[in-house]
Amino acid sequence: MGFAICVQCGSQKEAALEQCRLCGFDPSNSDDDEVKSVYLSVGRFACDDAEVQQAYREELQVIAGRIQSGKSVDYDAQELDRLRVQKEMVESVPAMAVWGAVFRLFLPALIFLAILGLVNVLLKIALR
Repeated sequence: MGFAICVQCGSQKEAALEQCRLCGFDPSNSDDDEVKSVYLSVGRFACDDAEVQQAYREELQVIAGRIQSGKSVDYDAQELDRLRVQKEMVESVPAMAVWGAVFRLFLPALIFLAILGLVNVLLKIALR
């Protein structure tokens, strides 16, 4: 399950890029807000290690408390730059490339199903 903190009010959210249910803040309105929202989420790390994610959840709780008390968040500039570059890389992939990869992934299964269907039809014809 995802875990994120609202950049504006510090409330908990399920996903970094979703609109906050408490204050209505929508990070999709600006690239900087999107990057900061990912920064304040467990999705920031490509790690499935539960201990690492739990440790970061606890750190996020502390950050949430700072935001809720009106204090500013000290974002690591290098980490924000890394996330910004990562976002640009993801956005640079054309949609057709994604669909092409999906097609290539499922093509063997589609061919297999087509052959099975053809064999089924041929068997029905032969058994008449």
